[in-house]
Parts: sequence; structure tokens; C-alpha cells
Amino acid sequence: MAYIIGFEVGAKLGRALNPNHIIQGWLPIGTLGTLMQTMACARLLGLKSDRVQMALGIATNLASGLRCNNGTMAKHLLSGHQSSNAILAALLAREGMNANSEALEDRSGFF
Repeated sequence: MAYIIGFEVGAKLGRALNPNHIIQGWLPIGTLGTLMQTMACARLLGLKSDRVQMALGIATNLASGLRCNNGTMAKHLLSGHQSSNAILAALLAREGMNANSEALEDRSGFF
């Protein structure tokens, strides 16, 4: 179920952001991948909705990845790094760390 939740979040964010996200130079594996894996981790940890919001807020701060690194070792580093960031965001949220609960849609947020 966690995989499905992560996949669905990634698909919805991808539809909402692309192709402009890619045109602007972002590599979705690092940006959207971090958020979708954070949702999967939140599900695996059984986080309540308020903690899921915090996990996503933390994850938006950790999400990154530039297309200019395609074809370099940095792109491959990104795949593992975004997974690590997703786990970290979910664990920090579980332990009580806070973030903007509207970090995705805030005027200065992810979108």
C-alpha cells in the first residue's frame, strides 16, 4: 500500500507540474521522487495526517535535482540521496519536527 500511495502522489504531482518543471531545469527524480517516497515512508511509519503534513514540509526543503547533471555521476547520486531525504523527512516528522503545513502550495512554496 505504501508503494501505491507514493506512486499516486508522484503521478498527481507530475501531472500538475510537468512539463514546466522539467523545462525550468528540474530533474523530477530528485524533486518529485523525494515527495513521493516521503509519502510512502509516512505510510510505512503509520504517521497521522498532521505528521504527514510535517513530513512533506520537511521533504520540500530537501527536494532538489538539476537536469544539467544528466549524464554525470551526480545524477546517480541523486537517486539514493532523495531516498535518504525521504526517510529522514518522515522520521523527523514522527519525532515532532515541524515545517510549514502548506509547503507545497504556499505562495513561496514548492509549486
